Amino acid sequence: MTADDRAALAVAARDDLVGRLDALLGDRLRLEQKRPRDGAGWVDVSAHDLALVCPSRWSVPFDDFVVTAATAAGAIGRVALRERRDGEPVGVAVDRVLTSVDDLDRDAAWFADWYEQELDRAGRAAVRAAATTWATGALAAVAGRPLSWATRRQLVDVPERTIRLRANWDASDGVSRPDVLVVMSARAPSDPALGLLAGFNALADGLLRRQVPARVRVGSPATASTVAFPVTADLLARAVERVVELVRWRAEPDAAPTSPGRWCRDCHLLDVCPDAGASVG
Repeated sequence: MTADDRAALAVAARDDLVGRLDALLGDRLRLEQKRPRDGAGWVDVSAHDLALVCPSRWSVPFDDFVVTAATAAGAIGRVALRERRDGEPVGVAVDRVLTSVDDLDRDAAWFADWYEQELDRAGRAAVRAAATTWATGALAAVAGRPLSWATRRQLVDVPERTIRLRANWDASDGVSRPDVLVVMSARAPSDPALGLLAGFNALADGLLRRQVPARVRVGSPATASTVAFPVTADLLARAVERVVELVRWRAEPDAAPTSPGRWCRDCHLLDVCPDAGASVG
């Protein structure tokens, strides 16, 4: 696939997304002023949201992110792989990063205050171990290839809308318009959700750089393997369709169906959801 082909795919995907959102929203969620610091009034769609189980739960914004050793491991591991010297053991790179965490910019080291102020010695050891395991598996998954490891999540705003895509690729081949994006996932290599994840990241990259990557590799640190997804019009169309579906549920929460299950127990809508009772009884 040539660079012109990839640029054409980016334009087509952008036009498809914009056109579908125009048809769905009309004048709702139009961009009229700069995004506020807290993001109030905006619809943020993250890669994590793609595989949501209950649309109703997602239709009402709620921040349930909790920092743990597991959630911080990937962020620390990416910084360590970015800073790793030639031939340096991964564990040494992780230790060096965490020892000098105050010297890192806070966008990359968002975990710094939590790591330094809220953890005891045992907690820090657990974080180091989790980050080393993640980084070792990620490096093995890409067969040790030299890559540009991303230390910040990529935020891309949909043109003229108060809608933001929060992509989550972990690395790229380091050129200004990457041929390859690498996304690490805890999902099994056979999971059909991986294709949607690949398409979403390709869509976001196309909006950002006006040229989609040639392929997205979704890797597993646990199995030290990757699955390659060539970026095609069909892959991008699936991602666009899912983004529009998620935006609809946020813009029209009454249209979002419920899907009761074990996840109801920790849902922020538990007390008001008419269908949750049987799942938590």
